[in-house]
Amino acid sequence: MRSFKCGVWQNLHGFLVGKSTGVTSGWMLNAAITASVALMVSRGGIKESLAPSADSDPAGGALGNVSVLQAISAFLLTLIIFSLILVATATCSRFVHGAEWIPERLRGTYSSGLSFIPAWQWKNVVSALMVACLGGAASERSPYLVAAVVLIICGLTAAIQMLLENWASAEEETSLAFQIFNGLRTSLGLGIGFAVNVLVHAVGGSSMKVPWVMTVYVISLTLAVATLKYKCTPMVASMKDIWSPLLCRSLTFSLLASNFVVGWAWKGMIDMIIAATMHEGILWHLFAALLITLCLSCCVVAITAAATSPAFAGTPGLEDLCMLACAMNVGWAWAGFAMAFLRFYGDGKALGIGQMWLFTLAAVTSVSLAAMVIDMGLRQVRPLDPEEEKLVK
Repeated sequence: MRSFKCGVWQNLHGFLVGKSTGVTSGWMLNAAITASVALMVSRGGIKESLAPSADSDPAGGALGNVSVLQAISAFLLTLIIFSLILVATATCSRFVHGAEWIPERLRGTYSSGLSFIPAWQWKNVVSALMVACLGGAASERSPYLVAAVVLIICGLTAAIQMLLENWASAEEETSLAFQIFNGLRTSLGLGIGFAVNVLVHAVGGSSMKVPWVMTVYVISLTLAVATLKYKCTPMVASMKDIWSPLLCRSLTFSLLASNFVVGWAWKGMIDMIIAATMHEGILWHLFAALLITLCLSCCVVAITAAATSPAFAGTPGLEDLCMLACAMNVGWAWAGFAMAFLRFYGDGKALGIGQMWLFTLAAVTSVSLAAMVIDMGLRQVRPLDPEEEKLVK
């Protein structure tokens, strides 16, 4: 029971304070950057970037309707912005690891949350690259062409990651270079998840909007990835001294990317449920965000209980899968509420870049304050470790 309580506290803290906060903040910053980039490459208004379809379109996003030349310009611009954000968050992560006033057991939680912030900008890099290669949105192109482009992007992403992993293995965990590589690993994994999600929707077409088809897809994918992680995670850990380092790194990154594939699939399912059951309005979006947070928090508690049972002991891969997929969707839910709030009080009018960024900074600040409150609340109920309990006695 003690290990279960400690595990629940640790996972809920990492889920709510670290990952979900990072997802929400990164998504909001990404929305502002996307609107700014779209304005610069197409000279259009920002109003279109705030439309509901912009954050729910699985096959193109906000850059789906630009020309090839504009997509190339957007790709180069977002790549530069992503690099700057990556270095900035890596610097913050290095500060967290070196801060003695932060408990050592919590440094990894805060650092993992920071790594999610640049990941959403990398999703835009992948989106712009796909539009440039396809010559338009994926939904308007042949599924075979989309499949070829996705496979090329995934192959290049994996090759880049393997090269970077080789360099990162010689760096200390507290170094800036290691933190950059760590953030880039999360970003590349999310990019592969997004690309695979685009491929599935392009091949499935309108069938992916049928509830039972989406349900079967999500359940089948989740079970397949969970089984893969259950079998492969401990196997890779036990064979790392026997297999080649390149093979171990490749398998580890593939398992990480599969978590993001599941997260994107859950998003499609949750979006479909929300669209069918919820009404328009700011209070409905707030209710949806609260309900999603509660339900997915229960999922985290359930997987923690399963992981602490003898049958599933020693399989942290299942916990990582659940926590990442849940954190992605909780972050999306609260980011969706923030954008609904902006659309409601904007009264459908086009916003200027300054107004968009002012709202984004206010939203990120609010998310950070909420994370601090949750952090302080969870610390009040944190169960003592066996070593700490001995010291108290």
